[in-house]
Amino acid sequence: MYSKDNLVFNLIQNIFVGIAITITVTIMTTGFTTAGDFLLSFLKAYLINGIACLIVPIPLMAQGICAKCHLSQGGLWPRVVTTALCDFWYVTIISAVMFVWQLGFGAAAFQAWKSVYGALLAVGFAVGFVCGPVSMRIAKALLGTA
Repeated sequence: MYSKDNLVFNLIQNIFVGIAITITVTIMTTGFTTAGDFLLSFLKAYLINGIACLIVPIPLMAQGICAKCHLSQGGLWPRVVTTALCDFWYVTIISAVMFVWQLGFGAAAFQAWKSVYGALLAVGFAVGFVCGPVSMRIAKALLGTA
């Protein structure tokens, strides 16, 4: 379901996006407490996203959408579509699971999640779009395909 290239790319990209999302949630909810709390939150988010990357075939979905829209690979619009799709799925999954994990399944978790979800999508898209090419270069270098 997942190529080695896509998996390595996502594991690297998730570092950048995970840090940005963790910072955003921390600032918008509890404020910074300790480096240990921040690191633990990041690691939880990274684990959740790693599992989501294995389950949700975003690269295949993005390729299908780009093909249906006749968007040529390597252009700006395919990058926008792929980043937006990744952002929507992964930010939604990470944030929903994290809020339920922290607050339990109930109204408090939903209200907290709803209050930061828009900001998380915006931050996730911006960081994903900017860091995508960097993540791809790192992935190719690690795989020896650069």
